[in-house]
Amino acid sequence: MVCHLIKDSVGFYLNIFVSLKHNREIMKKIYIYFDSVLINNIKSILQYQIILIAFLSNLFGFSLYAQSPSTFTSSGTWVCPQGVTSIQVEAWGAGGGGGGAANTNNYRGAGGGGGAYQRITSLTVMPGQSYTVTIGNGGIAGSTTANGGAGENSTFMLGASTLLTANGGSGGQTQTSATAPTAGIGGNGTFNGGNGFIGTTSSGGGGGGSAGTSINGISATSTTGGASGTGGTGTGGNGGGCGGGEGCPGVNYGGAGGGGNKNKVGGFGAGGFIRITFPCPVNTIADAGSNQSLTACATTATLAGNTPAFGTGTWTLIYQELQQ
Repeated sequence: MVCHLIKDSVGFYLNIFVSLKHNREIMKKIYIYFDSVLINNIKSILQYQIILIAFLSNLFGFSLYAQSPSTFTSSGTWVCPQGVTSIQVEAWGAGGGGGGAANTNNYRGAGGGGGAYQRITSLTVMPGQSYTVTIGNGGIAGSTTANGGAGENSTFMLGASTLLTANGGSGGQTQTSATAPTAGIGGNGTFNGGNGFIGTTSSGGGGGGSAGTSINGISATSTTGGASGTGGTGTGGNGGGCGGGEGCPGVNYGGAGGGGNKNKVGGFGAGGFIRITFPCPVNTIADAGSNQSLTACATTATLAGNTPAFGTGTWTLIYQELQQ
């Protein structure tokens, strides 16, 4: 619509320019008038489009943007977008590593414990503020002489203040004596990770599954790794099921490693995970900065910063495509 306006206006004024090109004073006045009319018309059209979008949103009660998450599988920084003041943070701790076994008949390693799930449903945040996201590493695999390592915690922090922690699972023991090994325990949280299994005289124990968003992770009760709780994705590794008797690694995110068979190592635990969900802004926001693409909201969303020659700028949502 703006392009058609410019095209029609240019054609109209060019006809005048041709007929009056020898009169400099008239030409100067026409240039000034042309600039004023064109700029004012463009401003009016842009304002009309913004008002129309706001009217349709209020009339039909819909939002042009769905609530979409920002996800982290490795540590980093999350910067709160302009217009966002409340978020939900969900975190999974890492899975523990499975134990190994010494070179003695009937020895085996125990499975590690799965990572916990921790959630804050509504956390007040400040636009432009940076938050530190730390993703826990999975527990190391136990050797034939050392136990499996504990899965690390996943945390969400503001400065030195820890706002949320999802605990990792403990590692499974390596059997180095006649005493049966102890299995790893699932991390404790809003929902707990599953426990590992001690194994049998012929095979290492399965690793525990990661916690879900509504139930605990499933504990291993045999050489088969436990499943994740509903809403989770981390399955425990099978005991003695990989590499000719080694424990299998846990599956992302938060699954624990399985225990190894005689003279074999255990499996590594899977790393943690953090998901941040927030309602995307749908209106004009004061105090603009530079342009900002809200890729976590929608691929067609851009907040355009209006920086005038003087005064205070505003953020205005630019809709490149109306989603059905």
